[in-house]
Amino acid sequence: MNDKDTRTKICEASRKEFMEYGYKKASLRRICAQAGVTTGALYFFFRDKDALFCSLVEDKLEQICEVMMSHFNSEIRFMCGKNKLCIKVTYTVEEALRKIFNIIYEDRESILLLLTKAQESSLENALDDVTRISEMHMEFIGNYLQQHRKDRKVSQHLYHWMAHTSVNVVVYAVTHFEKKEDACEFAFSVIPVLNGGWLTMWGFYQEVDDVRELHQMLKEETKIEE
Repeated sequence: MNDKDTRTKICEASRKEFMEYGYKKASLRRICAQAGVTTGALYFFFRDKDALFCSLVEDKLEQICEVMMSHFNSEIRFMCGKNKLCIKVTYTVEEALRKIFNIIYEDRESILLLLTKAQESSLENALDDVTRISEMHMEFIGNYLQQHRKDRKVSQHLYHWMAHTSVNVVVYAVTHFEKKEDACEFAFSVIPVLNGGWLTMWGFYQEVDDVRELHQMLKEETKIEE
């Protein structure tokens, strides 16, 4: 058995072990026995149990964060650009969500490991990083809106709550729906409710799909110059 095959067997066995027992109670001895390798072989590839667990889930987590940051950064470029009509928003919230669900459902089991079995691993609080990206995004848009809605204020606590709630929509969908289509349908039915509440706080009472539409509304309302 070559190194690639050995590593694959260890990962397959560890996935089953972590899913059944969780990170805290998982046994490296059982993983090695299931994979048919020695503990020395396991330590050749992974320095410890935490590194083994992380190897199963980190890639998907990084991909999700990359999609979120790409969407966030495109909106920053749009809002900060002088000629906004020439700046492309990478994709709308719905398109970003669809990309995230595509990543998740390529290997849903890895995401379930992260969401439900990571207690006492270094990734136990990984969702905090995802929530921080969402919170930064909301706060940035909030600061943008504050320039045109000076009579309205949103507290940092509300930004955090909205970000946490948005992330939990995806978590709920992934943990409750086996099919990507069902998860998407649920999330797409909830996000407009959150967006509606968010926009109402700023005095907008119609649906907005992305920052381009939001900017256009403000432009018509306050005569913003491009």
